[in-house]
Amino acid sequence: KAQMQVLVYFKTMPCLAIFVTHFCQNYGFYTLISWLAIFLQTFDIKVTEIGLGSLPYICGAVLVNIAGWISDYLYKKTDLPLTTIRKTMQAVGFMVPTACFVILIIFWSVYDNEKDSSTLPIALLCLCLGFGFNSFSSSAYWVNPIDLGPRYASQILALSNTFATIPGIIGNIIA
Repeated sequence: KAQMQVLVYFKTMPCLAIFVTHFCQNYGFYTLISWLAIFLQTFDIKVTEIGLGSLPYICGAVLVNIAGWISDYLYKKTDLPLTTIRKTMQAVGFMVPTACFVILIIFWSVYDNEKDSSTLPIALLCLCLGFGFNSFSSSAYWVNPIDLGPRYASQILALSNTFATIPGIIGNIIA
């Protein structure tokens, strides 16, 4: 029988990389989830009436499937090492949303007095792309435990998910 030896996972660099990546991804994601409705309400619209708040989540649901397909395609049809594919997908999952939200912050600063329905499409585009490309992380750190050790993948992911839930609890206090 395989016994779960928790300390071993915390001494292994690939496991630590999964834990930290999962933590960082969840920090951003949970913060966005919590503040999205408040942000959209600054445009003098009621999100609950028109449902615009669901668009970023729809983009995320679509792009998570596209990211999985791209990752699988790269693995099957190219000579790229699996670690390169995982790191590339993770880089896209972190860098593109970061760029989208930096653009959104700049946009927010420039049009501070003009937040209305005319500036909403640009803000929504940034949010949709940010949420959507955030999904690329799923084809990186979520499947990495299987790459590391299929027999222990559930234990690694359970520890990772436990550690990565902390941002959901404290993320809004810090943000």
